[in-house]
Order: sequence, then C-alpha cells, then structure tokens
Amino acid sequence: MKKRDSRQSEKLSGFFGWFSRRKETARSRAGVAGSPWVVRLKVAFAILVWACVGAGITMGFIYLERYIRTQGPSAQKTGPMELIGVPDWLEPKWIETITQTAGGRQFHLDEQSARIVAEKLKNLSWMEQIRVKATPTVLQVQAVFRKPVARVKIRENRWVYLDAERAVLDPLPLESLTLAEIRGIAAESIPPPGGLCHAEEADAAIQILKKLEQMDQRCCPDKPLLSEIDSIDMSNLAKRKNTSKPHIILFAKDQTPIYWGAAWGKAAVYLEADEAEKLTMLYNFYAQNGNTLLGKVKYIELRTPVIERPRPR
Repeated sequence: MKKRDSRQSEKLSGFFGWFSRRKETARSRAGVAGSPWVVRLKVAFAILVWACVGAGITMGFIYLERYIRTQGPSAQKTGPMELIGVPDWLEPKWIETITQTAGGRQFHLDEQSARIVAEKLKNLSWMEQIRVKATPTVLQVQAVFRKPVARVKIRENRWVYLDAERAVLDPLPLESLTLAEIRGIAAESIPPPGGLCHAEEADAAIQILKKLEQMDQRCCPDKPLLSEIDSIDMSNLAKRKNTSKPHIILFAKDQTPIYWGAAWGKAAVYLEADEAEKLTMLYNFYAQNGNTLLGKVKYIELRTPVIERPRPR
C-alpha cells in the first residue's frame, strides 16, 4: 500500500513539475514578445509595409494617367504641317520660312493649334486668305500665295518684291522666277512688306510686265521674252523729266534699250503706236532673231506706228 502511494505521488509530482515548466516557458516567451525593441520592430515593419503599399498605389495612378494621356481615346495627338495647293514657283526656302514662322515641324492636332498657326502665318506678306484645319493626322494649311512680278531697290543692298496687285513682299531668295527691276520709284513711296505701293510708276510698270507675261504664255512659253528683260525705267513717266525722251524704257539683259513710250492706254494721247502694235513689233523682232533680244541692235523702237493713221488737226 505504501509503495503504491509513493508511486502515485511521484507521478503527480512529475506531472505538476512538467506543467510548471510549461508555464515558465510560456511566461518567458511572453516576456520576450512583450519587450520594447520587439514592439518597435513590429511597428517599423508595419509602417514600411504601408509605405510600400502607398507608393505602389501612387505609381499605379501615375502610370494610369500616362496611359490615358498617350493611349486613351481622349489623348492629344500631334502631327506635321501640310501645305495644300502649293504653286510651282514656291521655292524650298519659302516653304522653310513658312514652317519656321508656324512654330516648328510638329503641332497639336486641335482647333486651338490651328488658330495659333493661322495667326502666325498672317505675318508673312506673301500669304493671304489663310485657312488652317486640324485633321487626325496633319495640320492642313491652305492659302493664296502672292507671286512676285517685279523687284524694287529701296536702298543699297535692300530689295523688295511687288506682286501683280502692287503688294509689297519680303525679298526671299528666288531662282525659279526672273524678275525685272522697276527703276524710278521713290523709295519713300514703298511701304513696308504687306502694304500696297500706290506709286503711279509702279502701276504703269506692272501693267506692261503683266502684258508681256501673257504674251509669253501664248507665243513663247519655253523661252519667254520676259526672261531677257533686266529692268524697266519709269523715271520719265508722262515726260516729267524730259519731253524729248521716251516715257518708259525697257532694258534687255545686255542693256539694249527698248523704247516703249507712253503708259498702257495712253499711246493715242501722244500719237504713238497702240499697245497691240507695240507688242506685235516686239515679239516679231524676238522671233525673227532666234528668240533673243540680245546683241542684235543698238535699240528697239516701238513708238512709231507701222500703219499711218489720220492725225487730228
């Protein structure tokens, strides 16, 4: 009996000893888990995790916004400028000037960009009726291009162009057009580019040059007579300087004088050959001499009528 009781008591003491050790281990673990540096480590780790989550969300929004801006249906597209209806005589340097004035080679394809480009191009004296339209691929530019027909020297090494309507144009380099110089126009009568020259000399000279261009197109388009005209002297228009000299004199490239005479429409007043006769005589001479005015005679007289007509008494 005593032996059995002693065994049972040993078992109980062993059981309670094991249980006591488990409680001490749990307490020690709880003590370790509750130490200040472990708590701080947990807090720092939690802050780091949430910071990473926040950064990820922020980056996600940034990339989403960039995608919408560049790939989304409402993205703002860009494209080049396209000139519509460019004439043959418009040279590469003029086109480059248009591009630079417009503001570059790539443009936003929207109505605001079209309005801005149209306003900038208005500064070019040789463009008018400008219309700019934004399309899905390009910014289209349509305009009327003023073609120079003559050049005027306003001071040393300073030239301007005049078009058929006497508009003053900026003197960009030209290689495809041969322009005669108009002499005898006072420099102060030439306005800045974009304005109209109201000088009577300019009007009378351009009328003759336009008629010569029309005759060239009809009679000799391959080798125009106008290409051999160097200048047209208007200094004695209406015989303001000398009553015995011709009103208007054209000079060929070799400085052969061509005595035209009175301004267009004024031949009868001064008893000269009419304008049709003058053109006929000039172009007959040109054709008979192998389509050239150069090196043939000392001068070409156009004022004397070929057919005598009754003179007023």
